[in-house]
Amino acid sequence: MGIGWGLNEEVIKDPTTGINLNDNLIDYRWLTMNDIGPIDYHLVEGGLGLGPYGTSGIGECVGASSHGVMMNAIYNAIGKHVDDFPATPQKILKALGKI
Repeated sequence: MGIGWGLNEEVIKDPTTGINLNDNLIDYRWLTMNDIGPIDYHLVEGGLGLGPYGTSGIGECVGASSHGVMMNAIYNAIGKHVDDFPATPQKILKALGKI
């Protein structure tokens, strides 16, 4: 989810009216399983939670940090900052002065 927010998903508004131009499931672009490679994940069981049987919840907190991680990776790769999400290929080419 964080990868989609940082690299692909964007709400596009009409600058004059402020109306969303892609507020439906056809025009809004999000990543699917075909757009992402294999994901390697690890569950670490610690038993430190306050829930039943010592469990703790996991969730979407990793999505909050992935934007910054991706922007730093882009900067490390091309030496230019892209400060606007999503970091589309057009924005990267613009930062490189190719557009």
